[in-house]
Amino acid sequence: MLSFLLLAVLIISTLVPSSNATNTRELVGGYGPIPDLEDPMVVNAAKFAFLELFAANEKPYDFVTEMEGDHEAFVPLIVAGSEQVVAGLNLKLTLMIQKVDESSGETFCRGAMEVEVYLNLDQTMEVTEWGDEFTCDEAQAFLEDRLKNEEKNGGN
Repeated sequence: MLSFLLLAVLIISTLVPSSNATNTRELVGGYGPIPDLEDPMVVNAAKFAFLELFAANEKPYDFVTEMEGDHEAFVPLIVAGSEQVVAGLNLKLTLMIQKVDESSGETFCRGAMEVEVYLNLDQTMEVTEWGDEFTCDEAQAFLEDRLKNEEKNGGN
């Protein structure tokens, strides 16, 4: 009986936020920031979504029509992201699609988008939602915010 009571107290104490909890803590099951946007799993999800964009019958974003037939000259850059742990992992990613100039190696923004990718427990992926389209200026602002936050938080 005593062990059951201790277990109940332990469970309740983890569910009730302490008075020292920060306001930035997300609810269990809700979306929270991705700790490392350069994690290989997150980068692979971005690449997967980018390739799915070309495979889709209906192109959900205006800037994609300019890239037809030449998608190998483009790369996705993750400018923002959040995650939700479910039976697998939902990733909401904001991607800036950049074109790489072959002669100079410079990159130029061609458009930006939000996409949700589901990573199943068996490591398969699927795009579950094509989100909003953004301008390059909006995506650049997202990227600058991300870099400021990473600098403020010590590199992550």
